[in-house]
Amino acid sequence: MKKIIVLLLILFTSTSCFAAERRPLVFLSSPRAEEMPIGDTLSGDFITINSIGDIHINWGVGPGQVSAVDVPIVDVDGHFADNNVEFGIDQNADDIVTLQAGDLRNVAWTDYGGTSTIVGWAATPTANIWYKKVGNLVFVIFNINGTSNATNATFTLPYTTVNSAGARMYGSTRFTDNGAGSTTPGLSYMEVNTSTVHLFTDWVTGTWTNINGKVIRGQFWYEAAP
Repeated sequence: MKKIIVLLLILFTSTSCFAAERRPLVFLSSPRAEEMPIGDTLSGDFITINSIGDIHINWGVGPGQVSAVDVPIVDVDGHFADNNVEFGIDQNADDIVTLQAGDLRNVAWTDYGGTSTIVGWAATPTANIWYKKVGNLVFVIFNINGTSNATNATFTLPYTTVNSAGARMYGSTRFTDNGAGSTTPGLSYMEVNTSTVHLFTDWVTGTWTNINGKVIRGQFWYEAAP
């Protein structure tokens, strides 16, 4: 009987000590789980709900490892055709190459003088018309020299201006009319939704003399229709 009582006493004491030493698992707001005794001051890092710490991820490209292709992305604007980080990185790299190829410094000037429809000169004037298109922006340099046969002057470009009231183009020019160089600037003008450049001898749509030397030079840029 004494042996039974002693055994029960030992079991009771051991169970009580074990219960007193148990420490509950505490879930707080940081990346690590830690057992804390009741009443202790909490410190250090703990697990955040619905998250996992970086130290628990086996990053890499080998079997069983997590790589960029396994990490999803949220594409609110619908820019990417797939939904993982690897594809996003690849597409961004392609976009950068495209932008560099279309950079103002990398796009060559195109000679359009032989293609443009030129009005206001007798026979075929000497026409140096160059353009450079970067995105929807078109940069133009022109120099047309010949004998006048009309009171107007125009030439065409390969791209139509965007159809917006704010997209009209006004450019300043240097010109010669009736064989005499002007000391005041002329005007180059493009209406919206057109590829024709109109040329005038002042900024109030002044007309040209229809004989003798007619020269006009200038440069401008405009927004082309997409």
